Amino acid sequence: MKQLILLASLLFISSCGFHLRGTQNLNAADFESIHIEVRNAPGEMRQLLEGGFREANVEVLTSSSDAEFSLLVSDERNSRRAVATTSNISVAEYEIVKQVSLQLVSNVRETLIPRVTISTERTYTFDDQSLESSSEEESLLREEMRRDLSEQVFRRVNASIRTYLGQVE
Repeated sequence: MKQLILLASLLFISSCGFHLRGTQNLNAADFESIHIEVRNAPGEMRQLLEGGFREANVEVLTSSSDAEFSLLVSDERNSRRAVATTSNISVAEYEIVKQVSLQLVSNVRETLIPRVTISTERTYTFDDQSLESSSEEESLLREEMRRDLSEQVFRRVNASIRTYLGQVE
């Protein structure tokens, strides 16, 4: 009986369109080439973006004049603020925010995405008795946030290009 209920639950969840975050297929791009320029941002963001576009069979070119579209990513910013304290006024939780600005233009200099800032945030428990583990947790969250931002950029770029190409045709 337990197995039947489990099977029915799995069937229901899979048929309703539910999926875990990060499991969607990013491998479907509607264009062939892009130029990525990253300013004021660490190299990790460039690597994540280039890797994501290459996985989607989009050629990442070094020259904007040869590419169908140009993506400018800039101003990656990190912030952290205390959001909860303990009874002895020490920090119990931090909120970390990661932001990046982006702009997308076509090879004929039409702006598809005007300069916009996207962000992601996480909250984590801070343990002043175990500074190393709290620091490691923050580092892991920042890496996860960087991947999340690169996926947001990919989805936004792909959707904007899909809309643009639909209007041009």
